[in-house]
Amino acid sequence: THCQAVVKGRLCAFSGYIMQFIPSTQPLAAKPLNGEKQLANEEKSGLRAYRASLAGPDTPFTPARSLVAALAENLRLIRGEGIEAVWARGRLLARAARVGVTALGLDLVASRPADGLTAAYLPAGIDARIFLDRLQRRFGVKLAGGQGPLAGKIFRMAHLGMIDELDVLSALAAIELVLVELGQPVVLGTGVAAASRVLAGQESGEVARMK
Repeated sequence: THCQAVVKGRLCAFSGYIMQFIPSTQPLAAKPLNGEKQLANEEKSGLRAYRASLAGPDTPFTPARSLVAALAENLRLIRGEGIEAVWARGRLLARAARVGVTALGLDLVASRPADGLTAAYLPAGIDARIFLDRLQRRFGVKLAGGQGPLAGKIFRMAHLGMIDELDVLSALAAIELVLVELGQPVVLGTGVAAASRVLAGQESGEVARMK
């Protein structure tokens, strides 16, 4: 249920968003591949070399030991909090983020948003690349932009992993300020207040606003 990519129904990379893994350390599960094209995909990805090395004590390539150490620490934190608690925290932060951005008049990209992140359209006339650059330069808030046809149109805010209530609230405050600086008629504090009510249990946080 938490697959990020599936190739021919055989290859599954588990999403780092779901398990709060750092980049390049997500688990990978693979079944035997049949057919020339599938075998070529395995060869190109390096999976065949890793598969051949399973019988021995070593890996086919030198692993990034710092990433393995970071992954071990991350798993320790997950075990300490409990995976169900991690997911519950992510759900709460997701509801708060969605309520916060929609309170600012922004439309959600997805009709059924996942709890891994919130994606929202920026107002017409605002280039998301300029918006995101100012967010980072002014406030040190790093959000992701859109890809493909959504490039320059949306921003994405993650809320799984080592993220807490203040991270979401401070990101919303920065979003409000940058929108005002870019000429949008935003009432400062609107998004933060709406998200705070969700975090305080005063609102459910259910929204259905989609462009």
